[in-house]
Amino acid sequence: MFLTCLLVLFACTPAIPAGDSGGAGDDSGSPATVTPSIEIGGGETEWEELPEGSEHTMVHGPQGGWHMLGSVKAIGFDDVLEVHYSITASEHGDAIISDNNYRVLSIRDDTDDTVATYPGMYGYLDVAALAEGELDTPPELLAWQEVVLHMEVVDASGHSASDDRMVIAAPDPADMKKVPE
Repeated sequence: MFLTCLLVLFACTPAIPAGDSGGAGDDSGSPATVTPSIEIGGGETEWEELPEGSEHTMVHGPQGGWHMLGSVKAIGFDDVLEVHYSITASEHGDAIISDNNYRVLSIRDDTDDTVATYPGMYGYLDVAALAEGELDTPPELLAWQEVVLHMEVVDASGHSASDDRMVIAAPDPADMKKVPE
């Protein structure tokens, strides 16, 4: 009886062509047919497009520091990503003002399983090396200047890609001094 059940089971199982794992990708979750690439975006809870040259807010956090949110859209990567997120100040000799590393579980796109995103990574701003007298905060030193967001992504399978996005550092509305009318 057992042997008969096995024969019926194998007879009903579709054949998998040679070289095909039977799924969209391998067991690591990596779609094997797509060239890995990334795109930097914004957004705190979901990935949002961040066009080159657009304004991007230097958020004044509740603990008194500043940060710029960055999100990544990863195409052709495993689910777990190592992300190196840095920000440089273009008008200050490309000084590194943020340098962060993340290990994240990406969120797969509902319509395309080769695309995954991870939103809301904090690029903590450290401008101590740029301080000039009493000018010592990000809004005082970087407001309306070009900064470059840079991300490098690697997964467990060794896929890697990087992207740069030049944006204009916009002060948090909480930091804007009111101008008398």
